[in-house]
Amino acid sequence: MIRESAMPASLLSRSVLPADDAVEAVDPRGRRGRRYPLVALVSAAACAVAAGARSYAAVGHWLRRAL
Repeated sequence: MIRESAMPASLLSRSVLPADDAVEAVDPRGRRGRRYPLVALVSAAACAVAAGARSYAAVGHWLRRAL
């Protein structure tokens, strides 16, 4: 017995995220809900310290202004 897909053929034939739109994808969650890779966080903190930040608060302030 051949089982039919539950999804329409039009949805199966196109990709969910085209390559052109992937660059401009916006994260709909609030800033508090985002999870960043550890490498990105350490790199950003290193840049803040190199720019003169000397405390956690100063690193956070630098990051908020940089984004």
